[in-house]
Amino acid sequence: MLLFGDSTLGVVLCVGGGGLWIVLEVVSAVQRSRREWIEDTAEGFIHTDRHGERAFDDEHVVAIAFEQRKLFSNGVAKQIQRTCRLWTIDEPRPLELLNKFPIVAADPLAELIRRLMERVRSELETSLKQKEPVEGESWWMDGDSFNAIIDRLEVSTPISDLTECAVFDNQMCLWRRGQDDAFAKFPAGSQNACLLPLLLAEQLKQESEKNDSNDGPGLGRILFERRAKKFTRVITAIISFVIGLAAIGLLFDKDPGAKIAGGLLLAIAAGLLYASIAMKRSVFRCQQRGVMKVSLFGERQLKFADTGSFTYSATRHYHNGAYVGTHINMKFEPLPESNTRPIAYNTSVQGEDASLEELRDFISRAIAGRMAERLSAGKTVKWTSNLTFVEGGLEYRPGGFLGRKPAVTLPYSEYHGYGLDQGTFSIFRKGAKKAVMTESASAPNFFPGFYLLQLLLHIPNSAQDVAQEGEPVES
Repeated sequence: MLLFGDSTLGVVLCVGGGGLWIVLEVVSAVQRSRREWIEDTAEGFIHTDRHGERAFDDEHVVAIAFEQRKLFSNGVAKQIQRTCRLWTIDEPRPLELLNKFPIVAADPLAELIRRLMERVRSELETSLKQKEPVEGESWWMDGDSFNAIIDRLEVSTPISDLTECAVFDNQMCLWRRGQDDAFAKFPAGSQNACLLPLLLAEQLKQESEKNDSNDGPGLGRILFERRAKKFTRVITAIISFVIGLAAIGLLFDKDPGAKIAGGLLLAIAAGLLYASIAMKRSVFRCQQRGVMKVSLFGERQLKFADTGSFTYSATRHYHNGAYVGTHINMKFEPLPESNTRPIAYNTSVQGEDASLEELRDFISRAIAGRMAERLSAGKTVKWTSNLTFVEGGLEYRPGGFLGRKPAVTLPYSEYHGYGLDQGTFSIFRKGAKKAVMTESASAPNFFPGFYLLQLLLHIPNSAQDVAQEGEPVES
């Protein structure tokens, strides 16, 4: 531009480009200065940053925090971001081990983190046995009581009253006897939160044994809850207000037709206002023994024991090739004899919602347990419209050119494994190079049956370890 065009514009471009280059170099220098390296020495680790190199033994670590999340590219999970923070002796700030690695790869620091977690857990258990307090972020406990800061108030409860400790909705939640809602919640990635279930394992096991045979009158403790978005309620109220103003204006018009239109608009505005108010109390909730939904049309409850089919589907949407979101649909169909109505829940997320996946897995395991009881009683258990568990095998309808073929029974002794890739489930038979049948993961009741398959032929509750890229998982 300086040589062959407008020299003034050329100078502006040079100055702008040079300034941008300087800014990017500064940003890059700051990022490089923040880089850290960790070397596992089997009995400790060496930490290197811009300040130099420091060596730590395993016993120097006194507290730990751990969390990980998926990173998405165009709506598809591509990487795992893992964050582990280590509190060490005589260090004011924790060391942060932050990694990104492909979703199909192993965490390069997995062995180090596992070893440090085990050591910190052992040290905390020893402290509890000696009646010494252990603590995390906003909580502490000794041998007899659990204490937490909740809404700026200190709450104390006997450890013997605790009934459950688990991660739901990215929070480490604690329940106590007599309460459905968790009385304490802490960020799952906060100090020592990942060790809480292990520290309370003995107490929780005793409580679980007490309650195994007692379903209770209600739906049990609250695990997951979603309410209508505040943004949606506010927008609905604003639209109602604008339509209401327009309606009032038309009502004062002398034209009879305008008055009629004003009356109709006023009714619409009133309906939208009611919807905005009703959305404030609308909620979808998963509890220990069932689901509950409150909407504009009232309240519905459905116990897992009365659920005949559970459907979970996640559909990615694109506009002009660009990912715009994923629509998630969950539907609970009751057993015919339960005389209750179905419950559905729909929402849209960016990428995936880990909390909804946890909910899907929890519900699927609960329904799979009931299916396993029926199968052990000698009854056939319908999985999907093309799959059925029968005594000694799995009955399936293979695909054909003109539709599904007649049902074929695959004895468990001939079962070779499964594949789950991009929402397509495949079953493999010993001696066959290709899958003998495929089914959509969004088919009604797929996930409960999938967990039952895990219980029967794989490691119990290991449905997370699905095959990648369509490779079979051997039994």
